[in-house]
Amino acid sequence: EAIQRFSLVRQRDEDLDKDLDNNSDNNLDNNLDEELNDDMNEALDEDLDDGLDNSLDNGLDNSLDNGLDNDLDNDLDEGLDDNLDRQRADMRIEDTRIGSKSM
Repeated sequence: EAIQRFSLVRQRDEDLDKDLDNNSDNNLDNNLDEELNDDMNEALDEDLDDGLDNSLDNGLDNSLDNGLDNDLDNDLDEGLDDNLDRQRADMRIEDTRIGSKSM
């Protein structure tokens, strides 16, 4: 009976050792998974931040470019209109001179 008890105790001890090994392996796996998840989340956060920064920069650049382009277009249009107005006025003055000379 003592041998049988010793055998049972030894078997339980071996089973407990296996359970501890399995638990340790599981804990290590879980810890590694958590670290990998943290690293992946950090990388994703950085990518998102970079993407947002780039989007904002591009959006601002495009807005500024469009605004400057529109301002330049408006200035050119106003300049052309002013030139046309001056040319028309000059033509009217010339027409008036010609008309008064012919009378």
